[in-house]
Amino acid sequence: MPHMAPMWWTVTYMMMVMCMLTMTSMIYFYFIPKGKSNKMGQPTPSSNWKW
Repeated sequence: MPHMAPMWWTVTYMMMVMCMLTMTSMIYFYFIPKGKSNKMGQPTPSSNWKW
C-alpha cells in the first residue's frame, strides 16, 4: 500500500495542476480580452484563441 501512495499522489497532483492551468487559461483568454476588446477592436473572444 505505501508504494502506491506516491503514484496516486502524483496523478492527483497532475490533475489538480491541469485543472488550475485550464482555469487560468480560460480567465486569461476569455475574460481579459473582453476588457481589451474596445481598444483592439475584436468583439469576439473566440478570435483570441489563435495565440
